[in-house]
Amino acid sequence: MDTENAEAVNSRISRLANRVTLSNALAVLSLFVAVAAVYYTRDQAQMAAEANRISKEANDRAAGRVGANLEIVGMTNPDTAPAALRVDVGDGGQVLAIRYRTVDDLLEYNPCVFVKNAGPDPIDTIRVQVTTDRQFMDLLGLPLHRDLVRGKALLRQIETQEFPLHSKLLPKHEIGLPISRCLLGQMLQVDGKIDQTAYAIFNIRLSAKIAGGSTFDPIENGRMLYASFAWSIGGFPAEKCKAVMAEFQPRFVMPPPKLDK
Repeated sequence: MDTENAEAVNSRISRLANRVTLSNALAVLSLFVAVAAVYYTRDQAQMAAEANRISKEANDRAAGRVGANLEIVGMTNPDTAPAALRVDVGDGGQVLAIRYRTVDDLLEYNPCVFVKNAGPDPIDTIRVQVTTDRQFMDLLGLPLHRDLVRGKALLRQIETQEFPLHSKLLPKHEIGLPISRCLLGQMLQVDGKIDQTAYAIFNIRLSAKIAGGSTFDPIENGRMLYASFAWSIGGFPAEKCKAVMAEFQPRFVMPPPKLDK
């Protein structure tokens, strides 16, 4: 009888222990579920906040409230041109301009304006606008620095080209944009004889559109470049200039890598 009582007591104790263990397990599980719910709620809130941020940025871009930040780096260095194209003036051999003898000279030299994405957003399109600030004609065929005569005012004030970038211009990256087509559009307006040499100082303005944006943003403070070029009128026949402009395929130039100092 004592043995049976002992077994009954042990059985009851075992059942109570199992209940306690199960209760503890349920308590731990409930705590785990509660903690997981907190983390899930926090993660969901973070994901929702990130989605709202992305949506707001997309809306701001589409509405033009977020702009591109394009920075002018410079122009193609005239010293890199073949000696036959360089026009030197003064005793110090200072380079005044590049003199293009033919349309092919212009296309081969491929003058570019170099720009940098100084903002945080990728840029997908850059617009270049070229106007003529001053234009001269070497009426007597003398060297440019000896006898320049002011030419007629050009009729069309702006020559524009947009460059859609298949590989977006990422922040801090640079690219060289060819301006040959815009220059040809200005050169075509010069009325001169085939044995004359024209010379002009051009204004170059730039603006850019960020990826997903809807507006072009100009360079800060309206900064522009000034570039001077000379060309032989006879080497730029109107029909060839128009054909080149119609079929112009830009050759972008990537700047050389900068060495660490």
